[in-house]
Amino acid sequence: MTKLPRGFAAPVAFGQGGEARTFLCWQGDPGRWVVLKIGDAAGAARLRKEAQLLESLAGGPVPALLGQDLSGGSPWIAITWIDGLPLDAIPEEFDASSRKAIVLQATLAVARLHGAQVVHGDLSASNLVVRPHGEVAVLDFGLSPVPGSPDAPSLGGAWEIMPPERLQGAGTDPRWDVFALGVLGDRLLGVSPSWNGSRDEWTADVASGEAAKRMRGRSYALSLALDPDPSTRPADAAALLRLLEREWGDPPFARDRCAMFGARRLEGLFGQAVLAAQARGDWESAWRLQRERIERAQDPEPLMAALGEFQRKRQDPPARRRLQAAIAAFASVAAIAVVWWHASKSGDAPSELDQTVPAYADDEFDGLDEPVAKEAGSGGALVFDPPPAGASLLVDGRATDIPPDGFLLLPPGARRVVLRDSLGLEILDTTMESTTGSGKSAIRSGDQKKKKVQP
Repeated sequence: MTKLPRGFAAPVAFGQGGEARTFLCWQGDPGRWVVLKIGDAAGAARLRKEAQLLESLAGGPVPALLGQDLSGGSPWIAITWIDGLPLDAIPEEFDASSRKAIVLQATLAVARLHGAQVVHGDLSASNLVVRPHGEVAVLDFGLSPVPGSPDAPSLGGAWEIMPPERLQGAGTDPRWDVFALGVLGDRLLGVSPSWNGSRDEWTADVASGEAAKRMRGRSYALSLALDPDPSTRPADAAALLRLLEREWGDPPFARDRCAMFGARRLEGLFGQAVLAAQARGDWESAWRLQRERIERAQDPEPLMAALGEFQRKRQDPPARRRLQAAIAAFASVAAIAVVWWHASKSGDAPSELDQTVPAYADDEFDGLDEPVAKEAGSGGALVFDPPPAGASLLVDGRATDIPPDGFLLLPPGARRVVLRDSLGLEILDTTMESTTGSGKSAIRSGDQKKKKVQP
């Protein structure tokens, strides 16, 4: 798990980019969800370039830059969260009209970048997000060429959106993005049969002009965008937009459907993040994520029970209870050692250190079910802290009823006792060694030491 910077919590993994890992996170101050991109020392330059481009494009179809720390071994930037559907997550249920509307809005967003003299250079479907109202935002400028830079353009990113001239080393040109928009239209409109084809197959298909020919039946403008000759393509996204508007006009967009599928996708991501937080014992993050799920759910009732459980554990985490029990056990052992040392100095040392542990009288176990008492014989007893509701108890791997008073009688010999909470997470895992005499021994939750009492 990538370590988050101070002040960020409840990570929802969004993916691994070329220069950073991306998470949706809760920022405690001022209290908001943000997208956090965390890189390494080698990727700091890309993050710095992206931060500079986002600042220059403030107010455009891009996230706002909220914060950054590019020093150290884990540089990061924080940007606003664009809540919507990435174009590579558009479900099959979207109709042709909505798909055309998305292509138009994506072209409009890129036209605004070109108007600011910025070429994106990595316009894959995952870097374009359609919001529920239909507008498209552009993400991830880590591989974008710096305007006016003499540096050779990067060949990183999605290979299928790279036009032939870029692969041959041509300089930065807005027609790179025009070609990428042609590929986007090809995919969204279902024109190309080589969606899952190999890189060589797609490159050959583009270079031969076959990809452009197939597109002509759906859109003449997009067929020009896919032309292998850059001089035939529209000069920039604004020129492509004008051609598309003449062809399609203003096709209707299914906003409700987009909002529904976006909510489903987000619920899946949040659900996975809750499970991950539980697995690492991060109850603060689990509570925050579950709360967000409840706020977004149409039927929040099934999610409420888990929220209460997370609330209890974030206030009194099981790990803290185990630590407190371990500290108490250590203090008890230290006190016994001191008593033994003083006794040995006076010549009246006990024959065994464990004799200082008090034995339990037989009547302390009155009221236990008779079958349990018989099974325990003259063995020992394990003392539990009050377990939470829904907990389960295993003795040597066998399910056992949890005694309401916290005293568990055990047969003689070594016994492994495991106590789990309602979510299956371990509260206690210890080995109890009972004596065969009439005495009884006790271990409190979290104490791993074996204490014996002689009859």
